[in-house]
Amino acid sequence: MAVIPPDGLNASSLLAAKGAELKFWIIKNNESAEKKVLNVSGTVETLRSNFAAYYGLDLTINPRAEAINVPTVDELIRDRQWADLVALGVEWKEAIKVGRSFKLLEPALDSE
Repeated sequence: MAVIPPDGLNASSLLAAKGAELKFWIIKNNESAEKKVLNVSGTVETLRSNFAAYYGLDLTINPRAEAINVPTVDELIRDRQWADLVALGVEWKEAIKVGRSFKLLEPALDSE
């Protein structure tokens, strides 16, 4: 049965942890298990790998790497449409605030 890591402990936090923090986690882990399941001595890399092995965390995957998501043409069009609607809403609010009427379309010049 896999052991569930404490809140806030994942591969990225384990990779970022310094020696003192790793030792603190190991001591707390041993106290909660009521026996010595992890050793406090060793290099930082050893502590990390032992801790990762105990909790079943994979440190080979870089959790900090973010996927680059390039928007599609459809998403760009949709975003632009929403931005235009927001601009119209702001214009409408300003017109109402100063007592003007708001018209979506200006009258055509040739119809006069």
